[in-house]
Amino acid sequence: MAALCERVVVLDGGAVRFDGAVRDLVATANGRVWLTDEADLRARTSWRTGTGRYRNLGATAPAGAEVAEPSLEDAYLLLRASVEGSEVAA
Repeated sequence: MAALCERVVVLDGGAVRFDGAVRDLVATANGRVWLTDEADLRARTSWRTGTGRYRNLGATAPAGAEVAEPSLEDAYLLLRASVEGSEVAA
């Protein structure tokens, strides 16, 4: 999707949660995505990737973590987490 559009609108319960450039939404996840060999309990969510490593999303990457380039999907998941009232607010 990021390659197909310049702007994205995220709706939740009829309310606009984000309206702007795709790059701006992705930028909200900078420093909040990191890779590990095991799921990180400090992360809001983690999943095993095709490489066998874990992609972790959270408020901030822990010190010394291998920070990953965020994707549109990462930013969306973090935005949804902040809407749900978690500690992962942007």
